[in-house]
Amino acid sequence: MRDVDKPKNKIVRLPKYVVHAEKPPIFRDKDIYTADGIARLGMLRYRGLGFLPGSEMNEGVAGEMMREDDRLKNMASLEDTASSIQAGGDKDEAKFIRAASQSTYQQSLDWGTAGVPQNPSAFGANGLK
Repeated sequence: MRDVDKPKNKIVRLPKYVVHAEKPPIFRDKDIYTADGIARLGMLRYRGLGFLPGSEMNEGVAGEMMREDDRLKNMASLEDTASSIQAGGDKDEAKFIRAASQSTYQQSLDWGTAGVPQNPSAFGANGLK
């Protein structure tokens, strides 16, 4: 070691290393489990569905609750992104993200007809008509 590199306070300094490696993939529940597995995971996550006799009939409800939680997390993440972009000054892009999120994750209450949600990306790059 050169004298310049030697610490004056007797702290041992290690050489600097840069690690070049791929980040490990982030798996979501829906990437790992089958529909039946998601329902079983929902039964474990929402313990109240399994108290009564015959509670195995609640597996469908548990699966739906898991999907609803996933939908709400995705919506919250996109809203957070839109808020950050708007705070950065790009109001049109934030409006586009909110419209795309609404179009993708909205739940229709119209039981009589099969509606096709509008896709804001079809309106152009910024999502405006």
